[in-house]
Amino acid sequence: MEKLLSIKKVIYLMAVLFSMEPTHAQVVGIGIKGGINFAKLSLDPILLSPVTTNKSINVAALGAIVNIKFSNLFSLQPEILYSAQGTYISTQTRLVETKFNGGTKTETFMGSTDIINLKYLQIPVLAKFAIGNERAKVFANAGPYFSYMVAASETFYYFGEKDIEIKFNLSDTDVSKNINRFDIGLSAGAGVAFKILSGEIFFEGRYNLGFIDFWKGDITNTPNYKPWQNRVLNFSAGYVYFLGKKE
Repeated sequence: MEKLLSIKKVIYLMAVLFSMEPTHAQVVGIGIKGGINFAKLSLDPILLSPVTTNKSINVAALGAIVNIKFSNLFSLQPEILYSAQGTYISTQTRLVETKFNGGTKTETFMGSTDIINLKYLQIPVLAKFAIGNERAKVFANAGPYFSYMVAASETFYYFGEKDIEIKFNLSDTDVSKNINRFDIGLSAGAGVAFKILSGEIFFEGRYNLGFIDFWKGDITNTPNYKPWQNRVLNFSAGYVYFLGKKE
């Protein structure tokens, strides 16, 4: 009897969630989006060199979305995206002078830049909550994402001039045994939407927190190794057209 009551409570709570301001017919929207990623990998640059910094690169993200409305409050939004990511590793030119026994020792660090470019096919599956009226809404979303790397390259610059570009063959055994092509993480964001015709135009900010190390193991051979995980701040805009109408 107690188990039956518990099941009834769960069913009741689910019914409340999916029936708040109910849509009498389930509404499905399809749309497109595009924007910019401010992306980097969460490496610790000090472990590479005392004069090295790790910065974000600015790259594109775009794709298609499906929005499945269960109520005016709640919807489920799977997406399929092309997401460019990576990181910008810079070693500054620096002269260090050390005085000893009346003399001076000078050390020179050469200025260089290492840009890692990663291309992913990404599938976020987001729970989306919205409040507002027919004309304008504020929304927040969160959920897991799953990514598969489709291309990767590394470009080296010395004193601002391109030196060499390496395009990784991800199907090569020597490459695949060192690089993780899969990434799993958490995506969360918020934005605003405005009704236009039979759909909505939206503007959104989102942050992706990757859980998987880019490398398969410690490449720095240091005791304080920090995984190279994806960190992405995204700003995007898009349009969703709803195929169904509320009765």
